[in-house]
Amino acid sequence: MLTLGSPIFGHDYLDLLKNTDLSKSFFVGAQNDRAVGDWTNEELDFLNKKAGLVYFGEGGHSAVFNYKAMKAVQKFLIGKHDQ
Repeated sequence: MLTLGSPIFGHDYLDLLKNTDLSKSFFVGAQNDRAVGDWTNEELDFLNKKAGLVYFGEGGHSAVFNYKAMKAVQKFLIGKHDQ
């Protein structure tokens, strides 16, 4: 399993992952994440095209650990990728 931190991208990662199937991957991030940094519009566009799920919530680093975010991840993992 490949685990990447956020912001994981930048131009090097975008180039390295452009031919990688990310359809079974999910990415969770926050709008004002001072702990790991913000995602750029280029990174978000890339993920929205390639990833199975992108949950980008409002607030800081721990703001994404809420019911709405975890429910989205749960639905993705159980509903879409139960093979």
